[in-house]
Amino acid sequence: MKKTWNRLIIICVVLLAAVACGTIIFLMPYYNEYKVFDGIEAGQWTQVQKNYESLDSSRQKAVQEMLPAYAKHVCLEYQTGEKDYIYTVAAFDAINSIDATKSICTKYNTIVNRMEYRDAIEEIYDANQNYNSEGIVRAKETINNINLRLDADTKKEVVLEVLNEKYQQYLAQEITREAMNSYLEIINNLAAADIKDYAAVIQNNTQVVYGYRQLYDTAQNAYDTGDYLTAISICQAVQLDPLDQGYIDKYYSLYRLAYTTGMNYYDSLLDNYIEIGDNQNALNLLAKLEKYYSDDMNLQKFKLQMAKDWQKAYVKLAENADTEIQKALAETEDGVQILDNQYKNIKPDSMLLYDIDQDGVPEAFFYNNMERNDTYVSCFIFTYRDGACQYIGYAKVRSFCSDSTFVAFPWTSTRTSGDEYCLKRYEDGVLTDGPYVQNVDGTYYVNEQVVDETEYLSQQSDTLATALNKGVKDFETAELKDSESYILAYQNKE
Repeated sequence: MKKTWNRLIIICVVLLAAVACGTIIFLMPYYNEYKVFDGIEAGQWTQVQKNYESLDSSRQKAVQEMLPAYAKHVCLEYQTGEKDYIYTVAAFDAINSIDATKSICTKYNTIVNRMEYRDAIEEIYDANQNYNSEGIVRAKETINNINLRLDADTKKEVVLEVLNEKYQQYLAQEITREAMNSYLEIINNLAAADIKDYAAVIQNNTQVVYGYRQLYDTAQNAYDTGDYLTAISICQAVQLDPLDQGYIDKYYSLYRLAYTTGMNYYDSLLDNYIEIGDNQNALNLLAKLEKYYSDDMNLQKFKLQMAKDWQKAYVKLAENADTEIQKALAETEDGVQILDNQYKNIKPDSMLLYDIDQDGVPEAFFYNNMERNDTYVSCFIFTYRDGACQYIGYAKVRSFCSDSTFVAFPWTSTRTSGDEYCLKRYEDGVLTDGPYVQNVDGTYYVNEQVVDETEYLSQQSDTLATALNKGVKDFETAELKDSESYILAYQNKE
């Protein structure tokens, strides 16, 4: 029995030994493959080369087929934070030590170094904020290592990527202007010359954005203190970065709020000014409001409330100028001739207010702006007397004078050529003719009578003595469609 157990033990030992040997023989090639990957794990590229070369061609091929997935795995470990940068690039170097596999890690190497480059920029920023000189040195060393592994175009892409992301963060108010400027300084120290031009643009945009954000605060403060016109003015004039949607919305909202609130406020303020008789402040405010509220506020209503009686009368006259002129002409002796022969050509479309007799109430001159005449403008003249508009006559106005007269071209003249002057005087609501002088080819006339040169020159001198040599078109005038504003604004000149 004892011998039988001994035999069994010997047989078992032999069998186990045989199995062990078979296993070793079977696993030996795989062990050598494992040594290749173990060397990659340790970053021992010389050992990787040695173990790889010890494999037969079929085993080398098997390793080559596994390496792409392994390189991806190494990259993933870096991305997830399981392995650091030093380990990762050492593993990639070990893989690349195999001649047949040098292109395997190219993509993953770029991914890792791009990430590390971005992290290094952040590390420099953090070190700057904390006055950590050692951190700055360490980050710069990392960048120097990365520079050996990344091509120029890729580094440029990374820098642009960081720069644009930081600018977007600045626009989104996720980082301050100071932080943005710090990143710009870092990037300027890292970037190539062709990047610096773009960085300069971003830096300028940053300053512009900062400026209009400060301006927004000014506009908001103006609104808060009741200065709605200032708030509106700032919101209208500001030039915004189209990428800064947040502040575009803020400005638009503030503008709408200031505009609607201001409309109600200024409407009440004007009513108050007019009620207490403070026309000057009312006029000053109206001048400001016309720039912003001409379409949505009835500003003319307030002007009419402040207007003098003659202004209100002239507004109505200008609105019905054609009808009133034809009515006046029909009631005058010479009006028939004008209506029959000339009126269609000189029908007024414009007007001038000019105080001939300097009594504080201007006369209204209606004329056709398209009438081209170097010497005169045909005018239909009205004045305001005794609470109503009165037609005082028709004249071909040449030049206004410094007294209650103006120089005209006599439209009833029988002469066909020559140098002609007629002095018109306006006094006590009546327009009268003064001397009419004419020089026709050396023949001199005064009131259609031939006279010598001495008398002619004397009369001419008297006629032109006070002439300003300024005709209708030399003064501020207005088209009839704009006459209301023009008439009501005249009070500012008194």
